[in-house]
Amino acid sequence: MWNGWVDTDKYQTYIVGHWNYPENTIKPVYVVSNGEEAELFLNGKSLGKGKRGYNFLFTFEDISYASGKLEAVSYDGSGKEVSRYALSSVGEPAKLKLTVMQNPEGFK
Repeated sequence: MWNGWVDTDKYQTYIVGHWNYPENTIKPVYVVSNGEEAELFLNGKSLGKGKRGYNFLFTFEDISYASGKLEAVSYDGSGKEVSRYALSSVGEPAKLKLTVMQNPEGFK
């Protein structure tokens, strides 16, 4: 989860959202970083560098979902890695259990 950072003295990177989609999903991926460039990797394979917009937002268009590890790496102006962030997809759900919670006035 994004920690609400606003301090630009420390490099940080964050992938917006999750990485759990149906097969054949193609979507944009958004990365927030205060680095100069951001590169996206899926299962260790580079998907290229993102298009920068709004100063800290990097957009990666038309990314095809594949289960595994999605990782964003940011670089400073000299091309040195300064931060990274990763998401991993989850497996199939084992079960879902719902429990009714009622307030003091009953179910609403």
